[in-house]
Amino acid sequence: MGSRTYILFAAAGTRFALGVADVRRILPLPRLATPPDCPDALLGFLDIGTELVAVLRFHALFELDNARQPRLYDHLILTRLDRPPVALLVDQVSGVVRRQEGEVKPVADGASLRDCVTGEVADVDGSAHLLSLPCLLGAYEQQRLQHFHEAERRRRQAFGESQ
Repeated sequence: MGSRTYILFAAAGTRFALGVADVRRILPLPRLATPPDCPDALLGFLDIGTELVAVLRFHALFELDNARQPRLYDHLILTRLDRPPVALLVDQVSGVVRRQEGEVKPVADGASLRDCVTGEVADVDGSAHLLSLPCLLGAYEQQRLQHFHEAERRRRQAFGESQ
């Protein structure tokens, strides 16, 4: 039986986990470009080198606390989602744990929205909802996000900005 490594994080007092294979980097909250007419879930865009990354409010995705404003010490989880590239704004990344496959308690299919919660990962502070990164955004959300990403790219080109 193999083991896997998970990144633990919190949002609105709830603990979550992502497989380390789904995460590219953990970043502090930088200044973001926020185009007009962004939906609540889209905080803005971040430049990482030559890459334009959409930053999503994790709270809004799960309807945890939509009114919450970003704070100085929030973290961004740069994910491996790449069409477009996506980072998740969370309250805090709290650690990394390694668990044997049998130590992760599975969640039944259909028990969460779009089956994005696949299990429970336990640590000394309790348990965290294990998320399936590909299931976080449905086809409609991905299409809308791609639309805003392309609009921001065009806006930047029109104004001679990077990207």
